[in-house]
Amino acid sequence: MSSITTDLAEAFGAARALDCPLCPALAGDECIYSTAPVSMPVVPGTPVRPARGYHAARLDAAGVDVQA
Repeated sequence: MSSITTDLAEAFGAARALDCPLCPALAGDECIYSTAPVSMPVVPGTPVRPARGYHAARLDAAGVDVQA
């Protein structure tokens, strides 16, 4: 496993151990939020899809350098 892969796995592991400060995701859960296609203006009625991952604020709370 390359160093960047190991670093990312450790970063997400640290973030996963915390509750998210931006959404209701608890420790051990991924953040789930809605996203709209970038190519469209977001107005009432714009179709959205759930997205999975981690908010940058959760990575920051875990002490991960999100600028790297």
